[in-house]
Amino acid sequence: MIRSLYTAGSGLMAQQTAIDTIANNLSNVNTTGYKKQRAEFQEALYAYIQPAIPTGAPQGLHMGQGVQLAGLQRIVDMGPLNETGNTYDLAVQGDGFFQVQLADGSVAYTRDGAFKLDGSAGTGGSGPVRLTTANGALVLDDQGQPIMIPANGEEVAIGADGQIHFTTTDAAGSKVEALGPKIGLVSFTNPGGLLALGDNLLTTSAASGGAIAATGGIKQGALEGSNVQMVEEMVALIQAQRAYEFSSKAVQTSDEMLSIANNLRKG
Repeated sequence: MIRSLYTAGSGLMAQQTAIDTIANNLSNVNTTGYKKQRAEFQEALYAYIQPAIPTGAPQGLHMGQGVQLAGLQRIVDMGPLNETGNTYDLAVQGDGFFQVQLADGSVAYTRDGAFKLDGSAGTGGSGPVRLTTANGALVLDDQGQPIMIPANGEEVAIGADGQIHFTTTDAAGSKVEALGPKIGLVSFTNPGGLLALGDNLLTTSAASGGAIAATGGIKQGALEGSNVQMVEEMVALIQAQRAYEFSSKAVQTSDEMLSIANNLRKG
């Protein structure tokens, strides 16, 4: 009965983790570029109460010890595209992540393409400005350098390959077309192994592997929505709740049986 308490208790903890994961998914249903997670479980070690005996005879007793968390798998399926019409709203179509440079100089990755222009790099309002995330991280080009946009750039267009095109007005008032840097996209052998940093940012891990060339494209004037499906998450939530109730019932039953044993009196 003590074993049953520990076994059922492992089920309670496992389902609590599942519910926490589902709750996080649901809370990010409107987060741009969010990739949902799924809790994965596996059997705990077995106790060999009675060793197995030669073939042809009854097998030994192998008692299960419950369940344990195997990991949290990030599902990187593409979310829906939402048209915004904003020049610097970019969505990755297919495979790939934007590269951004954090304040400490490290590089992180994101599918959130709601970019802004940071005018602090300009000189008197006439110098180039930097392309950044909403939190100020610098967006990097395909050479790993911060992307600079001319302050007088007009009609900025970004192609599917990430190439930035813009026009400027020269001293004579004529329109001049020019090419800017190319937005860099990278991918990973196992993108589900990326680690979340918060602020819609991800970083590499031993499971994800290093950055490699991406095959996806970029769509200007759109943002990728979260890939969380409300119906799927609600069904998973109900299943986890029911499993939690069953494990709780097993704990209650074991406790009642122990109470009976403790109250036995000799006749």
